[in-house]
Amino acid sequence: MLSRRTKESIKTALAVVIAYGIAFYFGWEKPFWSAFAVVMISLDTAGQSPNKAALRMLGTVVGVCAALTFFALFPQERWGLLAVLSLISVSASTWSPVQNVSTSGSSLRSSAL
Repeated sequence: MLSRRTKESIKTALAVVIAYGIAFYFGWEKPFWSAFAVVMISLDTAGQSPNKAALRMLGTVVGVCAALTFFALFPQERWGLLAVLSLISVSASTWSPVQNVSTSGSSLRSSAL
């Protein structure tokens, strides 16, 4: 019988092959992004992937709203916009509420073994 780790690896490999096949079938300009997306969201359990996808969508929406707000506040002032974005970047990387969280499924798998 195959181990759980082997089964997860096979499922991820098959998903990458299927994603590549779909991307090539539809003639996408950069099909490697489909495989990259599959690898990035592949996790051990089925519940983690939808949760991670929902958090990514929420983060994207918040980021777009913030970007539009800053572009509206600094329409023709590139230095002001650069200063604000730099401050936000530094503060987000310095005072992140989530510390030591791995974004890859492989480290989660290896820590469970």
